[in-house]
Amino acid sequence: MTALHKRDTRYRPRTLVGAVALFLLLDFSILALNYRISWDVDRDAVAINLAGRQRMLSQRITKSLLLMRAAETTIDREQARSAFINSFTLFGSTLEAFDRGGKATGGDGRDVLLKAVKGEARKTITAALARWHPLSLTLAPAANPGSNGGEDAIRAAIGQRDEMLDLMNRLTSQMEADSMARTARLRQIQGVAFALAFFNFLAILRMLHNRYCALLDHQRELNSMLEEIGAGVVLLDAEKRIQRANTAAARLLGQSADALTGRRINELLSPQDDCWHGIRSDGSEFHAELVPGRIDGACGPLDLLTLLDVTTRHQQQERLEKMAKLDALTGLPNRRALEERLQRALARAKRSGDPLGVALVDLDHFKAVNDTYGHAAGDALLQAVARRAGTSLRTGDTFARIGGDEFVALIGPARDATEIRTALERLHSGLTEPFDLGVCTLGQQFSIGLAIYPDDADTADALLHHADLSMYGGRSKRRASSEAPKPAIPPAAG
Repeated sequence: MTALHKRDTRYRPRTLVGAVALFLLLDFSILALNYRISWDVDRDAVAINLAGRQRMLSQRITKSLLLMRAAETTIDREQARSAFINSFTLFGSTLEAFDRGGKATGGDGRDVLLKAVKGEARKTITAALARWHPLSLTLAPAANPGSNGGEDAIRAAIGQRDEMLDLMNRLTSQMEADSMARTARLRQIQGVAFALAFFNFLAILRMLHNRYCALLDHQRELNSMLEEIGAGVVLLDAEKRIQRANTAAARLLGQSADALTGRRINELLSPQDDCWHGIRSDGSEFHAELVPGRIDGACGPLDLLTLLDVTTRHQQQERLEKMAKLDALTGLPNRRALEERLQRALARAKRSGDPLGVALVDLDHFKAVNDTYGHAAGDALLQAVARRAGTSLRTGDTFARIGGDEFVALIGPARDATEIRTALERLHSGLTEPFDLGVCTLGQQFSIGLAIYPDDADTADALLHHADLSMYGGRSKRRASSEAPKPAIPPAAG
């Protein structure tokens, strides 16, 4: 088993996802602990401030009672009584809130929510309440209108002042110590969570590193495999752009692998018949067959195309098709090729409205040449006729062999019928020059029949039939005459 496969079995995507999920959980836990610590510190700070206020209130109660007794005017006495009532009420309600938990009045006059104290502070609150309850019963009459504080209330307040102050100091210190201890515990938990998150992060980094190494190994294996394949192979993304091409593909397409990266396959190849056609940077043409496939890539599925070089086969097929349309002896187009060219020329003539000439050309007394000089001489004559016709006709016209000694000249489309007749006269003049066949020199005679589209016929078969009738009509006249044979060319119209 390769190192790649070992990594894949040890570090599966599910393991990595679980590690990332754990890291996120720990990270959110640390954030939650931070929030909890901040919230506890703020809450404890309020409670500690209220505990510190209790010390001030215990002194203010005694002071306001003394001011009530010493007041010389009713207004001064009522102000002192109001201060006493406020201090007395705040002190008692705050002690009760520390004991049972609940609302208390803050320093800004707004309600704050306190939790019942615990630990050592709980004992202090219990002791403070044990002294406050009987003391409050003694102090309560001083709040009545007209009261000047009362000696009993003053003596009780002065008697309990130092002890109550000591209890409130102790409460403040204990609450501060409890707050610091609780915060320290939360900090420890936070530290453990941070350490776990840190080590988990290292584990994630290790898994990612191994995953990266596995991908590199996979990439190297893929590259090696692609290079070993003799056929061209390209990998395409979802937009049909080349992501990777092997050496065989680069050689076939005529570009480097780097130059192919990012290009679309339809920029390099175009469909042609049953395969794809392309032109290399050096101008050479090639043909390829594309075999589609699909593989799973690191970032998703990739289309895989195998490019098979069929240039030689295509060229051979073209040669075979070309040979199938050529006469083996003369190299002229054969009957099949003539039919295709005649149909295309007729279609052009119908679109343009120009005339088209179809002439049948037949060698007179060709059998006598074979019988007298041999078939080699007959073949040489046919080849010479093909060469002579090629130099006599215009560029774009066709001269085809459709039988033993039968030929067809396809002239046009032309500007008018006169141009067709002129071209045919030139062909006839060229063919009537003597032919040097080596074993003999012949002054060959020809029978020619012409049909012109659209005057004589408007279909391929009808044109050939009309030309055939014209040719044999002219031949019959020559046989009945003592004159030398002449091409049977119909007179010009009009």
